[in-house]
Amino acid sequence: NYTLVLADGGRVISADSATAIVITIPTHATVPLPIGTQILVQRLGVGAVSVAPAGEVTLNSPGTRRILREQFGFAGLIKRGDNVWQLGGDLS
Repeated sequence: NYTLVLADGGRVISADSATAIVITIPTHATVPLPIGTQILVQRLGVGAVSVAPAGEVTLNSPGTRRILREQFGFAGLIKRGDNVWQLGGDLS
């Protein structure tokens, strides 16, 4: 499991695991990433990768999908407000 940090802005988070993992989006108070920050999440391993909001964070995604659909898929995160994020990509 992994929680985003300030240095992740503009980077690719590569998840390479044989077991399921969760990428957590922290609150703005905990990690003050600037509005407009973009982060890519890539699933390299066979383990499921899901993206989850912490506490007061709102995570918007098509159909509320938050799991990267299959190995080698990726999804993008964009910070839209202090505690509002958008997730889109190869999701299920």
